[in-house]
Amino acid sequence: MTFPIPISDLPGIGLVGAANAALMFIAYLWRRLGTPDGETTRKFVHLGTGMICLSFPTLFSSHWSVLLLAVGFIALMMGTQRWGGLQAIHDVDRPSNGGIYYPLAVWIVFLISARQGHPEFYVASILVLAICDAVAALVGKRYGEHRYQVEGSRRSLEGSVVFFISSFTILHLVLSLASGFGRQEAALAALYVAGIVTVLESISLSGTDNLWIPLGTMAILLNLTTKSTGFLTSQILYLALSLAFAVAILARHRELGLAPRAALGLLAYSCHAFQGPSWSIAAFTGLALSAFGRSASLRIPETTRVRPVFLCVVPILGWILATRYLQLDESLTFPAFATTIAGVLAYLWTRSCPNARIARPLRAGFIAVAIFAGHAFLDPSWSHAVHIPLVALGAWAVDLAAHWLRPRFDPATHGLRALTVASVFVSLLVWLVCEGYPR
Repeated sequence: MTFPIPISDLPGIGLVGAANAALMFIAYLWRRLGTPDGETTRKFVHLGTGMICLSFPTLFSSHWSVLLLAVGFIALMMGTQRWGGLQAIHDVDRPSNGGIYYPLAVWIVFLISARQGHPEFYVASILVLAICDAVAALVGKRYGEHRYQVEGSRRSLEGSVVFFISSFTILHLVLSLASGFGRQEAALAALYVAGIVTVLESISLSGTDNLWIPLGTMAILLNLTTKSTGFLTSQILYLALSLAFAVAILARHRELGLAPRAALGLLAYSCHAFQGPSWSIAAFTGLALSAFGRSASLRIPETTRVRPVFLCVVPILGWILATRYLQLDESLTFPAFATTIAGVLAYLWTRSCPNARIARPLRAGFIAVAIFAGHAFLDPSWSHAVHIPLVALGAWAVDLAAHWLRPRFDPATHGLRALTVASVFVSLLVWLVCEGYPR
């Protein structure tokens, strides 16, 4: 059996290990002898580690070498977090597993870039992670006046703006100097990627931004290598309109705050980017119904509840990605996708107004028709005569199943874990029925 790590990579592994040890020792001395707080020294290590990681395409010929370093760093972070040590990294006033996600993300983007033949995208992803995240956090902490709460983490609009500007600048430079993008395409691609990763950074919890920022940057750049100026321009405009629509139409949900509303706008845009306008119309219809329906009175116990939003949208996003990457038949997966949206709304409406005069099946039917209307208009088919009642029945089943399961889950999130489970299983059943129905 061949050893997966080449002998030629061993000096690089030793060099990287020594450089990281020196970086942490400097952070330790700075914290011990100076006056910085834990957040400052943590971002110093964050930035320094990223600069070291930029050398990986030169030092290593195999991703196994990077994986070995990642596993070692993760073990170090987990051990010191549990038994004490490295207070220059761990002594922050918020829960975070960013030190674990960071090396994992570095290995994944290194592996993807090596296999796709785009080392410049690896450099861009690591620079955005290392520089933009650190600078935005420090600027936001010192100068941020317009704060918003993302569950246990306080962030600022100033920090988000700095993150967007710095990520755009870095991406523009890398794409202009070291890729096949033209001048205009590089600027538009940088603007597009910067907008998406800024939203991802603003809604990430417990250090997961260290994972989503580089992975999001890499995935989007790989999807833009052959896109024209017209395509990039239209996508930027559609993304901006999607975010603005979600933020504005969900303004009644004061308990949500800015970040989750922007996340829902990004979800609606993703429907368009992955599957086309009929899917995005369904998502925007769902947003409109949640804003102006009775679910607007649903109370969420904590300010800016990102986790409940995440729990609601996971099945929806799952069907979008599954249809795209598993190459499923769009006409047969749309009813399952619509069932997840309709089921979420039916459940929330019942929770907010359990004694409503309109029976649950009628509410579920109304929601199903509204969500299916745009798809049926853009893609007329006789199969909708079966699909629309099936979605209505599925939405009602999600509502009933989620309420039945709710006592078995944590009530602090309104049983939304139960809603996720019910949405997944019911939508799978709807999809199986559509697959088996003769066409």
